[in-house]
Amino acid sequence: MTDAVLVFPPSYYPWFVAPGLSHLTAWLKAKGWAVVQRDANIPAIEHVLRPEALAVAGAPGHMLTGIGPALATMRDEAAHHALEPYLAAKRMIEEASTIIDAAVPDTFLIFRNTLKYISAYDARRREAVMAAVADRENHLFHDYYRDVEVPAIATLKPRLVGLSVNDHHQLIPSMVLASMLREALPDTHITIGGNLIARLKTTLEADDPLTAAFYTVVDSFIHHEGEQPLAALLEELVHGRVANRPVPQVIRFDGARPVSGPPSVPVQLDQLPRPDPEAYRPWTPEPVTALNIYRGCYYSGICSFCDINEGYDTVVHERQTDGQVKVKFRKRLRPMAQVAEDLAVWHGETGRRTFSFTDEWFRVSEMLELGEHLAARGLRACCRMGLRNVSRSQ
Repeated sequence: MTDAVLVFPPSYYPWFVAPGLSHLTAWLKAKGWAVVQRDANIPAIEHVLRPEALAVAGAPGHMLTGIGPALATMRDEAAHHALEPYLAAKRMIEEASTIIDAAVPDTFLIFRNTLKYISAYDARRREAVMAAVADRENHLFHDYYRDVEVPAIATLKPRLVGLSVNDHHQLIPSMVLASMLREALPDTHITIGGNLIARLKTTLEADDPLTAAFYTVVDSFIHHEGEQPLAALLEELVHGRVANRPVPQVIRFDGARPVSGPPSVPVQLDQLPRPDPEAYRPWTPEPVTALNIYRGCYYSGICSFCDINEGYDTVVHERQTDGQVKVKFRKRLRPMAQVAEDLAVWHGETGRRTFSFTDEWFRVSEMLELGEHLAARGLRACCRMGLRNVSRSQ
C-alpha cells in the first residue's frame, strides 16, 4: 500500500512547474512515508489535444498527424535553438486548442506562453462547483481522469490522496477528480490543499448546506502550509484518531458541521529537505526544477491586489487599537548555502541545469550571495528567460 499520492491537477501553465508538491513529497518521505507524486496537469492538457479528440472536434487531417510532433517539439532543444520549428509547432498547438475550445462547453485556449482554462460552471460559487461535479461527464478533463489518472492512482491503493489547488481555475477540475476518486477508492482519505484553500478558509468552515455538500466529495481541506498537516493526517490514518486532538490546519465535516484544527507552528526553511521534482516534465527543452526559497513576501499587506501570501503560515492579520487590520510578515528564507547545496546535488546527480525560483521576492543581495556559494563549489550561474541556469565551470 502507498501511504500518499499527491496530485497536481489541471489546469495550469504547461511551461511552468509549481513547487508545492515537490516540497511536500520530500517532507513526507523524510518522515518515512511512502509517497508517489503525480503531475496530472500536463498529461491532461496533452490528452485533450490528442488526435482522437481533435478528430471528434472536426480538426483537419494535417493537424491530426501534426499534433504529436508539435507537442514533442516543445521539449526539443534543437528546435528551440532553430526557432522556426518551435514557432511552427507552437502555432499548431494554438490552432488545435481553438478547435477543442469550439467543441466543448469549457474555455480552453493556448496562446503565447499562456493557457486559458475556464469551466463552463462558475468556480466562485459553491452551488456551481457542485453542479459541475454532477455534470462531470461533460467536464473537459473527465476522459483523462477516467482513462488515465483514476486507474493509475487506484493501482497504488493509497491511504491518502492529496490534490493541490493554486487558483480558482483548478478548483472544479480538482473537485471533479475527487468525486471520481471517491467512487473508485471509498476507503481512501481525499484531501485538497494549496494556496487557494487558505483564501477559501472562511467559506469552507461555513455551517450551511452549500459548504456541507463539498464534504460529500472530499474528506478534508488543508489551509496554509501543508507539511505538518499532511504528516499528522497520515499518522491518524495509520494509528487512529485521537479524541479532542484535531489535526492542525485541517478542516473536515465532523458530525453536523465543518470543524477546523488549530494553526501549525511554522516550519523553519532550513529544516526542510531538498524538494523532490521528479514528477514534472514541462514543455521546456530540458527539465526545469522549481524552487520556493521564501515563504511569504516583504510586500505582504502593501500590494492590495495580491492575496498569494495568504497561503503562508507567517503572514498574519492583527487588528490594531484603532480597528484597522495590519498584515505582518515574519521573514522565512532558506539559507543561500543550502540553496546552493540543493542546486549542486541536483546538477551532480541528475545533470539538471535549469532552475526556476517561483518566489514573489528575490533580493539582489541574496542572488549575489547564492552566486558566491555556487562559485565556491565550482559552479557558475546565469539568468536566462527568467530561469536560473547552472553549469559546471570549465
